[in-house]
Amino acid sequence: RDVNGFSVEALAQDLGFEVLGKTRVADDRQELTEALAYEADFIMVSGSSSQGDKDYLASILSKMEPGLLFHGLSIKPGKPTILASDGKKVILGLPGHPVSSFIVFMALVEEAFRDYYGLDKRLYVEARLSHNMAATPGRTLYQPVELDYKDGELWARPIFGASGSLSVLARAQGYFILEDREEGAVGQDLVQVYPLD
Repeated sequence: RDVNGFSVEALAQDLGFEVLGKTRVADDRQELTEALAYEADFIMVSGSSSQGDKDYLASILSKMEPGLLFHGLSIKPGKPTILASDGKKVILGLPGHPVSSFIVFMALVEEAFRDYYGLDKRLYVEARLSHNMAATPGRTLYQPVELDYKDGELWARPIFGASGSLSVLARAQGYFILEDREEGAVGQDLVQVYPLD
């Protein structure tokens, strides 16, 4: 039941973060408030970032100073993402679905980490897209893909499935980004695929 805890911990450690602890918190306002008081430079919370009855994270963070920096990203998957600060630490609310959580970590945390420390951008490979892909108006699409060689060329095959599907993550060998300003991508177009290590 704690898939995101293990995957986010592994991703953070791969980047060089010192992970001080990991805990599972019930959908309880008081318990979540206490967990957010933990002394650390950076806290990541998976889940409780949407607009449901038991999604308390945004309301708790809005009472902090400076509080919510943003709530919601124009990406798919990963829209219900929260960034906040209590003045001493940064708090990131990741979506609860495994694919969304993974994508937000790669798109936001890893990119910010690389920028902050002056590291090279994540490497990509060029691959031919196997299918047409429609753009999502107003949102940047991060599309998981499988990779394989065919006739001497690398091909990217989109993996379609819900953002809560573990099988999408298990099959994914990389992802490509379809910007919201693009009209879509046509099968056999070359796309930049960011391989997953």
